[in-house]
Amino acid sequence: METRHLAIHESLLLLGLDEITGKRTSSYLNVAVASGAVAELVRRDRLTSKVEGKKVFLEVVDLTPTGQPLLDEILTKVEASKRRRQVNDWIYRSAQISHIHIRSADRLLMSGVLRLEEKQMLKIFTLKRLPEVQPHVEAEVRTLIDQALAGGQCDRTTATIIGIAAATKLVKPTGDRSFKRDWKTYVDRLTSGDVLVSETKKAVATANAAAVG
Repeated sequence: METRHLAIHESLLLLGLDEITGKRTSSYLNVAVASGAVAELVRRDRLTSKVEGKKVFLEVVDLTPTGQPLLDEILTKVEASKRRRQVNDWIYRSAQISHIHIRSADRLLMSGVLRLEEKQMLKIFTLKRLPEVQPHVEAEVRTLIDQALAGGQCDRTTATIIGIAAATKLVKPTGDRSFKRDWKTYVDRLTSGDVLVSETKKAVATANAAAVG
């Protein structure tokens, strides 16, 4: 599977998995995948964001199925909702979809980029992991990110992936405090004005508050 054919949520999923063990590398992986799915629906002109004052609402543009069950489920839920909800609310709610990171891997599993490992734990639940079979696909995503952060070419989709990945701790700077500060400043500049990125940060804050509460 070529990198240019990856959906936004698929790129984020690869960034959030250990390539050997298939374990999550961030506790915010579900939020990242949910945000990526919403961003993908926006990119495909199925959803759009509408700014009203300090609030940003998510609205349906086109109900034509995408052919990806997870995306279509989120699209249907937004359409069926009895009340308008903000983008960050839909990201947080979508992150609660059972096994969302596994479901987001459908095409990656079918194309052989990932494989699904299942292990029964104490006869109570099944542990599912997604080790990489073709690690070069994730490596290519990381190369695009590294090039963009080094001042290279960066399209809108790549900027969104970087912003969401940074907000959900899928990518983090390594170095001294000064480098980390400069890195964050550059990411903020690169993703300035990106509604999905700012709304992802709010969804992360909601997840943190829920964990504490």
